[in-house]
Amino acid sequence: MIKISDSITLARTKFKIRRIRLTLSLIMISLLCSILILGYIALERSAASLNEFSNQGLNGRYLVSVSRWNGISVYDKVANEELFSEAESLYKKSVEEEKKTYKEYGIDYYEDLSQAPTATYGGSDEKYFNFGSKYANQVIVEFLQSNYPVTKTEKIELLLKEYGAINKYTAQPFAAKNGSFTMLQNGQEPETQKVINDDNYQKISSYVSYMNSVDDDLANPFIGSDYKLEKNEIPILVNYEIAEKFLGLKPIDTSATEQEKYDRIQELRKRVSEESRTFCWRNDASKALYATALIANNDKNSNVRYNLGNDTCSTPTVKEDKRSTEEVLLEKENTKLQKELGQYEEPASKFVTVRPIGVMPDMPDSMYMSDVKDFLQAMTSSTLDRGSAIVPRDLYEKNVEDEVIKDIFEQKTVGSSFMEILFGSDAYIAEFSTADEMREFIKDVDCASEYCGPDVSLKVETFSNNAAIIYDTKNYAMNIFLWVLLASSVVITLLIYIVINRILADSRKETSVFRAIGYSRFEISQIYIMYIALFSSIVSILTTIISAVVVMAVKSIYEPQASLYFTNFFALDQTKDFVIVDFSILIPLIGVPVFVIGIIASIIPLIINTHRSPLKNLRAE
Repeated sequence: MIKISDSITLARTKFKIRRIRLTLSLIMISLLCSILILGYIALERSAASLNEFSNQGLNGRYLVSVSRWNGISVYDKVANEELFSEAESLYKKSVEEEKKTYKEYGIDYYEDLSQAPTATYGGSDEKYFNFGSKYANQVIVEFLQSNYPVTKTEKIELLLKEYGAINKYTAQPFAAKNGSFTMLQNGQEPETQKVINDDNYQKISSYVSYMNSVDDDLANPFIGSDYKLEKNEIPILVNYEIAEKFLGLKPIDTSATEQEKYDRIQELRKRVSEESRTFCWRNDASKALYATALIANNDKNSNVRYNLGNDTCSTPTVKEDKRSTEEVLLEKENTKLQKELGQYEEPASKFVTVRPIGVMPDMPDSMYMSDVKDFLQAMTSSTLDRGSAIVPRDLYEKNVEDEVIKDIFEQKTVGSSFMEILFGSDAYIAEFSTADEMREFIKDVDCASEYCGPDVSLKVETFSNNAAIIYDTKNYAMNIFLWVLLASSVVITLLIYIVINRILADSRKETSVFRAIGYSRFEISQIYIMYIALFSSIVSILTTIISAVVVMAVKSIYEPQASLYFTNFFALDQTKDFVIVDFSILIPLIGVPVFVIGIIASIIPLIINTHRSPLKNLRAE
């Protein structure tokens, strides 16, 4: 048996033959092995990083909203003779009571036809509900509350429990009960023309005037870590655009780098609570009195002059009254009468301050995108933004102790009018542990036709994110990449097989010489196996060097950019490391499969070369 040292020496000698082909073969195989192993590592590390990024905040949570169908077709269910008659009966009873009371005060009674619950149009006998009538709304609301399960918490809870929901939250409109909610401009209630010319004022005022409240568990991912909040200020979340307007910052350019985008978002998160906005709330009576005072003070012939007060948002008081005694007495009698009928409202006003304590991604302006990046970002972004500010409910209840403010923004579990119920955004938010559970719930519970009968007319849709789509996309992409990787492995294996097979098939002359000087077939095989081992070792070394250079380049150049990109892409509150590729023990071990493939590739040429006559091999050369 030939010594190992001798077989190594003889194998090394073969490396001096056909050096160009050998060098090209080594480089090609090393490059292919580097591509294969780095591709596998990159797929594994990138998938893990993508999972980590996409599961931050609300991104990886399977949430759905359960609400009423916002469809006018529901009107068909309430527009029936039975409900018409019930509303008209309530109205007639109220009119009779008012007539009696007015008669006691000696005041002429004029029926308020605007409160009539039904009306006809165009000479037709067909009746319609008057949505401005409190009597019509009373009847309709009672009907809807008894027929729509979303108003019945216990039914929703049983339904969610049946489908395995792991959490239940609520989202409700957060708005003043009545009156006006006007943002101050330079500390004063604004004049119309100044408002029109102030874009920042208009957008902030519009965004904050109609708010929604959600449970803090949903709002927490967007709340800043070091916000400032004074007592009785209403905490709100705003989108990036409104946050810029609060801080007076110009929008960042669309061509900005990922670093510039990240820096801007971090600036908004850090500074947004520095600014607040104060609103003047006036109830309907105060609003009417304030309007009357402005008109009277601007009318030279007015008999009444009002004192608007030194402080804005104060209730006007009478400064000068030139009316007759009869007119004054009549007004007092009317006020007394309204109080007795329960129709009088004391004028009231209140300063209300809102302060942003966090930011969230902007809601997509349109379902139509200009490029793939915008589309993907819209699809993967998670946000509570729906064009209005979000109030973290628990934090609001903890911070606001002023009873007047609490009363102004009293949270209602159901609407008090048909239009509020029909078009309101009250909803339950359900969370499921898997995408499949969420899909099953939507499939079984969602009413696609707006009305599916009592207790089942629910609108169910994904809330805040597209976690299920992201989940599916990642799985599909992973499967595609794995198949591509498998196909590449097969191709690379065939190339390695062909190269080594060709090298050994062309070694007939060396085999003949070895046979001629007395080496056995086994000893010749030992030499070529050692040659393949050295060949594999060189491939392993070259692959390790190439891979190390690529890994260092990717880590220093591309990973920081990828970290910023995906931090912005998924709207995370702070940057995280996105690992594209890493050095692995698998890289230097690539020589093992190359050696195995080489052994398999050498079997046939070795058998042919060692079993043929040395003379025939030499003649063939």
